[in-house]
Amino acid sequence: MTFSRYCGPCHGPEGLGDGLVTARFPMPPSLLAERAKQLPDGQVFHIITHGQGLMPAHGSQVAPEDRWKIVHYVRTLQDPARTARKDVP
Repeated sequence: MTFSRYCGPCHGPEGLGDGLVTARFPMPPSLLAERAKQLPDGQVFHIITHGQGLMPAHGSQVAPEDRWKIVHYVRTLQDPARTARKDVP
């Protein structure tokens, strides 16, 4: 449930950028956008760790292993055929 807890409030449950906080903050980028799909896994990990723009850093809250699980989950959202979504991290 790591994605749901740390990413979902802004990016929404399906990564569309339609999370609950969009009522008070600018809409975050969709994780399904082509630009997000083109980011290397390491850069996504870095963004989760250190934040970017209005997105806060989660490096002190989310263990490295769980950050990699989030990266994998985001890739699953971007390409459902890539792997079955068994568990939401």
